[in-house]
Amino acid sequence: MRNMKWILLLLLLILIVVLLLVYRGTIVAIIKPEKIQRTTVTVLKNEKMAFLVTDRLVTQVVVEEKKVLPGIGTRSGYLIGTVKVYYGIDLSKLTPESIEVKPQKVIIHLPSPTVLDYSVDLSSLRFFTRETGMMKVASMFMKNDDLRKELEDRFYKEAIFFFKTNGLLPDVETIQSRLKGFEYPIGKLIHLNVEFKIKGANLKLDSKH
Repeated sequence: MRNMKWILLLLLLILIVVLLLVYRGTIVAIIKPEKIQRTTVTVLKNEKMAFLVTDRLVTQVVVEEKKVLPGIGTRSGYLIGTVKVYYGIDLSKLTPESIEVKPQKVIIHLPSPTVLDYSVDLSSLRFFTRETGMMKVASMFMKNDDLRKELEDRFYKEAIFFFKTNGLLPDVETIQSRLKGFEYPIGKLIHLNVEFKIKGANLKLDSKH
């Protein structure tokens, strides 16, 4: 009888251990979801992985500005250059509320994709003007600095507008699929299964002429 009690106790302990192993994710989530949230955000906002770059886009952009003086003519300025854009997810915007702790995994609700970095190849910039009518004579006394500055100020928006209108920026579904490759390595860092969910893109930049 005594041996039977020990056997039952041993079986009970084995059962508890098995349950702990099987439902480890559940127990962890129930006991310390706040700690999991903080840890996950800390890992993702680390300097080395503050951005998830999904696309690197390079193209040549032409920006034009036309000024018309009635009775005199027109003066047009053109600025041409090569633009490089990095597009993806800014992880620095994550908060503990972005982390949803589930029994067997952690769901990370990511912010909308956006432009992470933008640069212009200065060596590629070309600026020139074109005049009609009497403006050809008047332009001899005009400075090009102001016109060029106007074009440079518009370069970023024109570049993004070009990417959008030509379908070069990836849609949310495409980015979502690319982020699958990040789930496993990030999951290993926090010792839990990870799933990314991304909000819809909200990049709305219109060309201004």
